[in-house]
Amino acid sequence: SPLVAEEVLFSRPGDPAHVFAGSHRAPVHLIRKIRNRETGRVMEAVEMMMEQPDHDFIGIRRGHQDGFELHMIPPYSHSLQGYMVFTSGSESECEPLAGVELDFFQLSGPACVEDIDATIRGLRAETSRDEILGAVMFSCNGRGPQPGHLIRERMADAKRFAAGFPDVPCLGFYAGGEIGPLALAGKRGVFQTGG
Repeated sequence: SPLVAEEVLFSRPGDPAHVFAGSHRAPVHLIRKIRNRETGRVMEAVEMMMEQPDHDFIGIRRGHQDGFELHMIPPYSHSLQGYMVFTSGSESECEPLAGVELDFFQLSGPACVEDIDATIRGLRAETSRDEILGAVMFSCNGRGPQPGHLIRERMADAKRFAAGFPDVPCLGFYAGGEIGPLALAGKRGVFQTGG
């Protein structure tokens, strides 16, 4: 993506600039300006919101990442005149975001299915010489287990894993993102670490 964060405000609970009251809240980044590296154009976040109104997520690619961290765009972003990026408060998540690569994403059922298919193909290629004794899968509850508005088939991820690895037992459950590494859009590697 040619987009980078140009101006970003960072605040911790208790700071006068922190957008939420109370000390129990996490630190946040507020991306106020975005620069297009190809054209040199710098846009206010509100301008970008008007040009890209249908996106669900802002993606952030830090220098060391294989893909974009996805962060939901809250409905009140427009009134804050910036894209909010919530943190857990960890040192790495509180690093300055000025200069990081950005992109915008929308949830799409067909894209989710393409992603799991590509992941299974990549996993088969990377483990072709390994003996796999079993697998544990934690899928997003937005992807099942029942058919829904996003993916209209039952157990889509598990079915695809079973088709790609028919002799490998697999167990797991659906969760809300509490387990595993951050979702990365546009990732190239199959194996991810961190959480």
